[in-house]
Amino acid sequence: MHLGLKTYPSDLNKASSFVDLFEFIELLIPPDFDTKEILDCSFQLNIHAAHEKFGFNPADPKQKELNELIIKKALEAADIVDANYIVVHPGYSEKVEFEKNSLDFFDDFFDARMLIENCPVGAWQKNFFFSTPCDMKSFISRYNTSFLFDVGHAILSANNLKKGVFDLIEEFSKLDPKVHHIYGTEINSTLTEHHKHFHQVESDYSYISLLNPNSVFTLETDWVLRSTREDYVKNIDFLKSFFEKKENIKN
Repeated sequence: MHLGLKTYPSDLNKASSFVDLFEFIELLIPPDFDTKEILDCSFQLNIHAAHEKFGFNPADPKQKELNELIIKKALEAADIVDANYIVVHPGYSEKVEFEKNSLDFFDDFFDARMLIENCPVGAWQKNFFFSTPCDMKSFISRYNTSFLFDVGHAILSANNLKKGVFDLIEEFSKLDPKVHHIYGTEINSTLTEHHKHFHQVESDYSYISLLNPNSVFTLETDWVLRSTREDYVKNIDFLKSFFEKKENIKN
């Protein structure tokens, strides 16, 4: 298991105090972030482009200027730190035909390091594209790439689509994602109890055993400023326990 932690620039100072627990930090790059601030970073960084909460939506041509600013800023940051990957959200619209706008955007800006993230179907009052295994398969085939599998988003999607959570997770896993976002989420959730530490949410976490233990996992838990080193040690030990059980069963 290769393990990282997702955070924001404002949390980097605190995150540096327990970065020894991780192989890398996945850093979200806001549109107004000065990328020179990470020039002297002493640990491995991967990059997450700013998403819809910052106005990013490649499906909306009215957002063209901001969309381009955000993606160029993420690419610039990735070049500075020699990132292994760049996470990008897919865009959304109530109009199905606007999917073409997202594809046109990625046709113009796609980079081999980019991983599209599956966003939750039916959550946040947004209709995200490429958020089912079938649609994701089509996207990654178009760009001959992999993707980032957000396991919590898949749980929300399954519940909103009235599909089996384990079935949907297994369908995504068969597409061989390069990286996972993982965190505490209630198994029946459609929105609540999202992005928590595992020990903050009672849930059936046995779905973790469906995931590839040799893959990359990024903890996307509660705000780093509200968390402790002990929180992350508990998360890591909990995650490892499922893969150790899987390995023991195999042997």
